[in-house]
Amino acid sequence: MDRGDISNLSLQNVQIEGNELVGGIAGNIKNGSRIQGAQVRGQIIVNNWRVGGLVGRSEYSTIENSYAEGRTSGYRKVGGLVGERRLGEIVNSYASVEVFGEHEIGGLIGYNIGMVSESYFTGQVIGNRRVGGLIGWNGRLKARITFCYATGDVNGIEKVGGLIGENQGNVSDSYATGDVNGTEKVGGLVGQLGDRFKVDFGWDEHIVEYPGNIESSYSVGMVSGDHNITVGGLVGQYVIGDVNNSFWDKESSSWWSSAGTGLNTDEMLKKDTFIDAGWDFEETWDMIEGETYPFLQWQEEDTYPRPEKGFPVWTIWLILIAAGIVMFLIHHIKKGEPELEDESTQKTIQIETEECPKCEENTFEVYDDGSGICESCGHTRKG
Repeated sequence: MDRGDISNLSLQNVQIEGNELVGGIAGNIKNGSRIQGAQVRGQIIVNNWRVGGLVGRSEYSTIENSYAEGRTSGYRKVGGLVGERRLGEIVNSYASVEVFGEHEIGGLIGYNIGMVSESYFTGQVIGNRRVGGLIGWNGRLKARITFCYATGDVNGIEKVGGLIGENQGNVSDSYATGDVNGTEKVGGLVGQLGDRFKVDFGWDEHIVEYPGNIESSYSVGMVSGDHNITVGGLVGQYVIGDVNNSFWDKESSSWWSSAGTGLNTDEMLKKDTFIDAGWDFEETWDMIEGETYPFLQWQEEDTYPRPEKGFPVWTIWLILIAAGIVMFLIHHIKKGEPELEDESTQKTIQIETEECPKCEENTFEVYDDGSGICESCGHTRKG
């Protein structure tokens, strides 16, 4: 769609298959096109690039007040709402989907260079590299994410984040609550922050840097990965950029290190924690003291982020370790104690020594119950 407009369109039970540039409403929109008030429910299944629940690729276009629900799958640049975005805006939109793919896989957008605000994702994201709850890859100066959140669980291998897999743009006033699982470069909010690499022009080499920035944001989901040095509560792999006034929950994430500031759950439930850090509770944030984490003022009450009930995972591990230590000690204490004979075999008190009726040595020990045993020949007598 070139310079077109779509408004108030609803598609239900869609089943779409294709190769590339596939979306629930449009495969490709560009040059000032606008989609407003659109809804898509169904499945989008593609074997290639640029796949979205609403739009496959958006360039210099706007999407607002729209959403997609269902399932979206592809190979690369796959998003629950939009597969690939280059400039333009997405405002007040969401995706509630299962998203599957390999590279640049996001709950809302797979590959993003543009503005996203007041939008969110719920569901599940599974991919390989650059996998995020909201965005798989968020790139360069034109990429700005504000007033957004993601609640879905995210699973991948490398550059896996609760909000963004790899961030080379700007994130502010946003959060993620989903659990994040990967192998390396795994973070509760961002898998990898910034990038730096060498470019060889033949006659010269240059180091190219693309910083990523995080401001007034947080994450609380559990984080797990194999390479501890590149796994973190908020950011997995820090390369270059700034992390300011941003936090993660050390208890719920089971992670004690990261760029940013780690806090206990109780601290994350106090408004003063965030006010002291300069967060805007006049127009942007709000929270119920002691009950919720910070939420965005545009959110509905049933979406407020709350800590999970029950023991945090780290507490359960401590309990199991303590129980193991106690069992170990009990076992070894018992092992050191002399074994008690059964009552039927226990000897009573020796009262005298007499001549053995068998060997006639004066070595027969007699007990108070009439029984006895000879120390010389072993002859015994029952009591």
